[in-house]
Amino acid sequence: MEEPVDYRVSSGADASVYIDYNAVIKVVTTPTDVDDEDHSLLPDEFALHQNFPNPFNPRTTMSFSLPYRADVRIEVFDILGRLIVDYNFENLEAGRHEVEFEGENFPSGVYFYRLKTDEFSDMKKMVLIK
Repeated sequence: MEEPVDYRVSSGADASVYIDYNAVIKVVTTPTDVDDEDHSLLPDEFALHQNFPNPFNPRTTMSFSLPYRADVRIEVFDILGRLIVDYNFENLEAGRHEVEFEGENFPSGVYFYRLKTDEFSDMKKMVLIK
């Protein structure tokens, strides 16, 4: 009568890796997820960051940070205060976000962009040079 033979071949370099019954198994003994219970990885306040690059031609990236989920509006104005682009984002998660502004169809000059939420508003200047 034949009896099954149990065997195990372990890695000399890493004992958590072994072959068992023609399967390669990796035993994870340490957690691999990110534990951020105190939310230290999230921003602690609203912020509108300076666009990059600035001056730009023809596109630039506007970035902002949210400490918690919020409805966000990014508005771009020309030097005369006319609204030329309006981005509306509903229910954005906390964290850092980026919006690309395409200035190809606009003349060279100074522009302003504003971040608005229910609780925060800030404005920055950017320069388009063609």
